[in-house]
This record gives sequence, C-alpha cells and structure tokens, in this order.
Amino acid sequence: MQSSPEEPRCPFCYYGIEQPKELPKRKVSEFPVGVCAHCGAVYAFDATGHNLGAAFIEAILFACNEDDNLAFSLSYGDDYTDALVGNYDIYTHSVVPEKIYNDRYVRGALIFVRLFEQFLEATGEKVKEKLKYTTPITKTKLRSEKFSKEKIRQYVAENNLTDLLALAEEDSRVINELQRMLYTPDERLRWKIIDLLGEVSKRVGEKRPDLISKLINNLLQSAACPGASAWGALEATGTIISINPSLFGEFTKPLLSFISQQNLRREVTWAIGKIATAN
Repeated sequence: MQSSPEEPRCPFCYYGIEQPKELPKRKVSEFPVGVCAHCGAVYAFDATGHNLGAAFIEAILFACNEDDNLAFSLSYGDDYTDALVGNYDIYTHSVVPEKIYNDRYVRGALIFVRLFEQFLEATGEKVKEKLKYTTPITKTKLRSEKFSKEKIRQYVAENNLTDLLALAEEDSRVINELQRMLYTPDERLRWKIIDLLGEVSKRVGEKRPDLISKLINNLLQSAACPGASAWGALEATGTIISINPSLFGEFTKPLLSFISQQNLRREVTWAIGKIATAN
C-alpha cells in the first residue's frame, strides 16, 4: 500500500509553503521560486532533480534581491544555510514518499536558502515585494505530430532551414535532437549544427526564452562533465549568446570560466570572440 503524500513544509521553521511561481521579469529563469511566509527562507524548484547547483544559484540570487556581488560573497554557515526537499510533485504540490507516484516518476526537488539575520533584514522585504508579481507555472512542452528524428536529420542534410525552423516553433524536441547531433566526429557537420542551433535559438527564443536558457545550461553542463565529449558545446553556446546578448548574455560569465581549462581554451576563445563581434 502506497503511503500518502505530505504537505510541503519549510525545513527551517516547518511551516507550510506555497507552490513555487515564476518571475516574469527574469526572462530566462529556469527555476520557479517562492518564499516561506513565516521565516523568510527562499526556495527554487528544480523539475528534473539534476540541476540542483543551478537551482541553488537561482535561490541565493533571489534571496539577495538579484545582487550577484552580495550573493557570491556569502559564506555557508556564517551568512546563510541551505536545505533540500526531494520527491516534490509540482502537480499536486506535495512531497511524495516514493519516486513513483500515481504511475508518474517524480523527480522534482526544492532547494531552500535562508540568509542569516543581518542579510535577511536588508533584502527580505524587497524579495517579498518582488514575489507579488510572480505567476503560477504555465509553461508546457511544445509537441507536434509532425516531429520525428528522421525528419530533423533530413532537414539538416538538405539544408532545409525553413521547415526546420517551422517545426522547432511547434516542437521543443527539435532543439534536443540538434544538440545530440552536435556530438559528432564529423567536423563539417558539427559546424553546420552549431549554425543551425543559433538560427533555431533565435526563432524559438523570441517566444520561449526558457527553452533556450535550458539548452545553454545543458551545453555548459556537458562541457563541464569529466570524461564527456564537449564537441561543439562551447562554440554553440557562444553562437546562441551572440544572436541575442541582451537576453542570454548572463551566460557569458559561466562560459568564460572554461578558459582555465587548457584543453578547452581554443573553443572558449572562439565563443567569446563570436559574442564580441555581436556587441
């Protein structure tokens, strides 16, 4: 017999919390956020459970009222504490006892950050004010009956950009398939995919910047993963940022961090140069 789900509670004060919501002014925000009404702890929702580090950054930036200088100067234990609540189901707003619930695999997690008193006093009211403008989660995956992996590969082979862009607007799996095609030993094909990812990101990003934000995160994570092939990942990231630096420019800093890795220095230099030519 399956145990009953529980009401999600703040791990610091144990009061019930509201469903995380989205900040409309953070155009590329991937993680919905919330604030505990009792103790002021903030939390970010990671739907996959695989992007906890990025969700933590979202949470601590939100807690600091988007002041990145403050956020990245804080020390764990001295200035803030954090906590994780796993098995969170966004659809029922509950914490389920098992990974499988009602025949669905629940991967979600809530990452909590609570600033200590002196910082909470400085930012808490501003964060609560910003929360008034959040909206319930409404984003859905784009799906089309026209989609197939074979069709994407055909469009690429035929240089059929028109149909590729049209299908990308209808189905977000086009982006995923192009990313998979990026990791090929065929250098000529790889550069073609980099250019196509740029074109697709330009079109899709106009209406769904969150999807392109997720793509860039995936590209950067693949480059950071030890032992994984980073073929084209950093160049594609630079190309996407260069097309709309005002929207995706915030990813330039994490991209530039790869310059310290000697085996990726050439790729990073090319990507940064691509962004520079667009400004």
